[in-house]
Amino acid sequence: MASKFKNPNCRHCRIFPLCHGGCTKQSMGSTDYCMHNFDDDEKDSIVTNRILLNVTSC
Repeated sequence: MASKFKNPNCRHCRIFPLCHGGCTKQSMGSTDYCMHNFDDDEKDSIVTNRILLNVTSC
């Protein structure tokens, strides 16, 4: 998990609390890494899906 906190992209990402930086093995040694390819639309989809999951499971 420490390698994810070294990645400034992860530390400042708005969905880091949901994503947690993805696979540690992929992120090791890289500081320019985003599991979602820096794609804001993909990140929006992740947030939307999480909200829908929480709403439908109540």
